[in-house]
Amino acid sequence: MSVNSRRNKIIGPALSTGLLLSPMKNYETLKATGAVRIIDRHSSFFAIDFEQDNPEAGILLIDGGVHKEGKELKIHLAKRGLGLGAVRAFALTHGGHFDHKGVLHVLPSSVRTIMGEGDIAAIRGLRNSEGLIPGVIDRARGLIKRPPMGVVKRLVPEIARDRQEFRFGELALTALAVPGHTSGSMGYLVRRGGVDQPTDFFPGDSFDFNRKGRIRDAAGIFTGDRALSVVSKNNIAAVVTEMNLIYGEIAPSHSGLGRYDELIEIAAV
Repeated sequence: MSVNSRRNKIIGPALSTGLLLSPMKNYETLKATGAVRIIDRHSSFFAIDFEQDNPEAGILLIDGGVHKEGKELKIHLAKRGLGLGAVRAFALTHGGHFDHKGVLHVLPSSVRTIMGEGDIAAIRGLRNSEGLIPGVIDRARGLIKRPPMGVVKRLVPEIARDRQEFRFGELALTALAVPGHTSGSMGYLVRRGGVDQPTDFFPGDSFDFNRKGRIRDAAGIFTGDRALSVVSKNNIAAVVTEMNLIYGEIAPSHSGLGRYDELIEIAAV
């Protein structure tokens, strides 16, 4: 295991705890989908087999971490005797912030890439990232004049629309628009099987959970439109209630897992 990998096992959970968030756990597995959290520095992303216990059928990634070399993903795949070719689909919760799109630089061009339309300009380096801190970082790096690597500039993603469903083997992925953190922020409901099966939700940075398991709004200094982000969270709460989502877990990018009860409680107010 690399020094970076060992460091990431400490930094990610420690940072989330320091911010009073429910701590992330490296390689924790969600019961409903079998999604595996992979911590990459301060961020995390998720790997989900198309078919349970058969990774050779394909792997779906929800986000892609910080490293452009995909170091943490490669470590995870190598432990399973796999290479990057096993990844067949990649769903971005938001491409406008660097800590979610790292592996785009190393994934095969054949990988299906799904994202919200509002973040395409940012991911291609045609405008700065939204939010105070991401914008400052971009201006400091000069990304508005120096777009990302060619593989990202040439990217032709599939645009995710609100409530649109995608199928990957046994997996059903439903995109939910959650603009606010960035213009194109998306959340993804993922289940294995029919509509009556337990469903996990991946909201990206739209919200997270504190140490008591309560929902916390997206951090303002990283968010493009805080008011819209709150509206999106409330809309998601209504969708969860409408769909009667009870079984499964909610897995934000920067905190530990939470329960649907918290969203249902918001919708009831």
